[in-house]
Amino acid sequence: SAAAGVGAPLVCQSLREHLKCWRVIVRRTAVRALGHLGERGGQADVKAVIASLEDFDPGVRAAALRALRRLVERGDVTALRTLGERLGAVTDTQVRAALLAAIATTCNLDGDAALVARVLPFVKDASDEVRLAAAEALAATSPKAGAEGSQPGTDA
Repeated sequence: SAAAGVGAPLVCQSLREHLKCWRVIVRRTAVRALGHLGERGGQADVKAVIASLEDFDPGVRAAALRALRRLVERGDVTALRTLGERLGAVTDTQVRAALLAAIATTCNLDGDAALVARVLPFVKDASDEVRLAAAEALAATSPKAGAEGSQPGTDA
């Protein structure tokens, strides 16, 4: 963890509490800091960041996606299960796209059938943004994606 030391758990707990603040700048700052200071694979931090993917503010969602990339190992089953469950429950287009981008970032490149089944319906979504994010998430679940060495959303 980047936050070595005895006080790190207390700092992260405080940051998680600040994710509920009514002020957008506080939530953005807290999720950014949690991404840097949180324990990689720490479930309390990961769940808090995943919940921030549903924030009404696009800046908070973007910061949460960046934080998730730092906190979650590829293939983290608990994080993927949480993302998949939330995906089915949200109706906001931008939140769906953020959750799909998080799935693309987090999924293990092994063709997980359950994950594919959760993502597949979104390739027919009314939103271009959601359809693109779903396609990138599906591409990331393909065993070929890892062999090609490319990341979703890049041309490399």
